[in-house]
Amino acid sequence: MLAAPVKYEGRLTQYVGRLNRTYDRKDYEEVFFRDLIEADKVIVISSPKLIRTKVMKLVSIIKSRQESGVSVTVITMDPNSIGYDDVIESTLLVDELLKGGIIVRKTKAMSECYAVIDNRIVWHGGMNLLGKAEAWDNLMRVENEQVASELLEITEKSV
Repeated sequence: MLAAPVKYEGRLTQYVGRLNRTYDRKDYEEVFFRDLIEADKVIVISSPKLIRTKVMKLVSIIKSRQESGVSVTVITMDPNSIGYDDVIESTLLVDELLKGGIIVRKTKAMSECYAVIDNRIVWHGGMNLLGKAEAWDNLMRVENEQVASELLEITEKSV
């Protein structure tokens, strides 16, 4: 989408205005978790790998949103497909998500790293949102219903 041709100046300005900024591993969490707390309808997070601190933070902050009717889905790798990582810890983290009322969709292959909030806010990039962040990871945050829709459509075809 970012490489799509632009027909006239106004469209580029409109699109760039919706791109808040690019985030790195050190500065995204506050804004990302605020977006989750402010969700009204649906949250979909695709994070191939999980770490305990981020999973537990998600479960705790999302509870009030779920009580308000927000549906939360996490797409992650099936612990039995990971192979070289700790299968037991990954299984326990999936169980924590399920106990927290979060829908978990497991994949056999590595999936994209992204989140779609209320079918409008998209976080996309190389960073596992619920996994370990690496020094070179980054994300961008875009508010665009079309981008959100296309990303979810691609996911439905691949999961």
